[in-house]
Amino acid sequence: MTTDKIQIILADDNPLEHMLFGQVLKALPHVSLSSARDGQELLSMLLAPDATLPHIIFLNIHMPVKNGIECLTDIKQNKKLLHLPVVMYSTADEEKEVEQTYTLGANLYIRKPLEYDDLKKSIVWLVTHYSQKGMPYFSREEYVFKLNKHDGVHRR
Repeated sequence: MTTDKIQIILADDNPLEHMLFGQVLKALPHVSLSSARDGQELLSMLLAPDATLPHIIFLNIHMPVKNGIECLTDIKQNKKLLHLPVVMYSTADEEKEVEQTYTLGANLYIRKPLEYDDLKKSIVWLVTHYSQKGMPYFSREEYVFKLNKHDGVHRR
């Protein structure tokens, strides 16, 4: 099945995150959201015989059953999936986890914003960037996404 919509999957065990993502994406009619509650459910969705692969995966790190790092490892070791852009989306602030996900091949790391408006700006920026330029692998210096007060986006 082909579609003009940007297909996004959010893998997160927090139902509130799915609700907030859904609210943000309602304003973007060219985007479709699917949800997984953990890494194992995400992999089952991606590897289903009739799966439509997403354009972007948002992947939380701390989830039950299969965490985000385990899931990222499986995605990047699977020939069918390794090309998929993965955005790590987590409250985790450990440099070790940031470094590990970068090394494993994630495209970008977004720390979950505390404010809804910041979440909206982050997602809209990413979807707009993807629509215009595709999803690059950011350098290590640009890997962690942050918002600033002046122009809305910067990296550390």
